[in-house]
Amino acid sequence: MVDDTTDYGKGLAAAFKAEVPKAGGQIVGSDSAPQTSTCVPGATGSTSQYPSEASKVKSSGADAVFYAGYYCDFGLFAKAVRNAGYTGQLMSGDGSYDGGYIKGAGAKNAEGTFLSCQCSDIASNPKGADFVSAYKAEYGQDPGAYSAEAYDVTNAIIEVLKGLGDSPTRDAVVKAFGSVDYQGLTKEIKFKPDHDLFVQTAFLYKVVGGKMKYLGDLTDLTS
Repeated sequence: MVDDTTDYGKGLAAAFKAEVPKAGGQIVGSDSAPQTSTCVPGATGSTSQYPSEASKVKSSGADAVFYAGYYCDFGLFAKAVRNAGYTGQLMSGDGSYDGGYIKGAGAKNAEGTFLSCQCSDIASNPKGADFVSAYKAEYGQDPGAYSAEAYDVTNAIIEVLKGLGDSPTRDAVVKAFGSVDYQGLTKEIKFKPDHDLFVQTAFLYKVVGGKMKYLGDLTDLTS
């Protein structure tokens, strides 16, 4: 397991580490590889760190390696571990769910990578065809990872605003949003008392033939 030292990466790595034993697995090694200036201007990491990281992964004997970070550096990391001769499974989260990962790693190195994301595949959604076509017409490109989810949340907020009169305050919106119940294209937006969604969903993707292939809802895939 390797994280990129960002708050996102460290948090994702901690969550992953906690879940592996529950699934009967074992973490045989972990390390941090700071984001590089190649990917993020001013970052402290260097691309020279990846060959040594790759050697650690190769010598660990791990069946799989999980990268907790963003797509640009994951691409560099994936290229390095494949060049080192590592043939195990590569995995990452939503920070790597981007075509830039495949471009950076190279299609051959990225092939077979699993990526989890709380973003659904709106193109595979029977209710999503109109959204996809309208998005393309407006912006001249396919929807991004969280475009449909953002659309749903925005409409949920609008639904709340409709019930607050002509001059809603920020506090009123926040209070009312806690009890919203809105069925969007991607999910139902409804919260538990602790403000988590009533239904938590995550989805799995796999790099196949140089493209991100949607595999389905992780709850269904692992049940």
